Amino acid sequence: MEACRFMVVLWAYWNGRNKAYHSDERVEPQIVLEKALSFVLAFLAGCTAFAWGAMGSGFGVVVRDYTGKVERMGVLQVRDMWSSEIAEAKAAEFGLLTAKQMGLDNVVLESDSLILITMLKMEKFLANYFGKIGKVVFDLASSFNCIKFSFTRRDGNAVAHGLAHFVPLSYSTRFWVWTVPSCIEPLVAIDAVGIS
Repeated sequence: MEACRFMVVLWAYWNGRNKAYHSDERVEPQIVLEKALSFVLAFLAGCTAFAWGAMGSGFGVVVRDYTGKVERMGVLQVRDMWSSEIAEAKAAEFGLLTAKQMGLDNVVLESDSLILITMLKMEKFLANYFGKIGKVVFDLASSFNCIKFSFTRRDGNAVAHGLAHFVPLSYSTRFWVWTVPSCIEPLVAIDAVGIS
């Protein structure tokens, strides 16, 4: 077991080193360690997260109450392949549709896409497909009594990303109400520490 953790941590640091070297994207070592250990926990719980590659895209949504307690989770998995920007915008749309379905009036939309959150806050939409989806998200958001757009770092969005890669792969929409899939529980526990 210790060898498994050690290898995953080494792999995570090597991956972080490659990102820094090839794209100037730097990640704090503590964040790399936390992500590696959360991956190990998720794996041990029987969940396999993977990059979908040519298999499609997945979107995870987490609905929390004002205390941070998970009320509902959802995953939408589709055959279409989108860029990360498009996927984040589609995830925001999925999240707002979920909130609307639940009858919520006051919503905070969190995303780790700074471009999307900035676009929504400034109400200036790019003249491309990403901008069109952003406008759809904005129009949907305007139907709520109170809406706030908030940028969160990717490590603050681990539960939604875990859901996006939920296995078994099923091109469908699935929801969990007042419960959490066992393979996502470790991510929720780690996330809860950051919320409180």
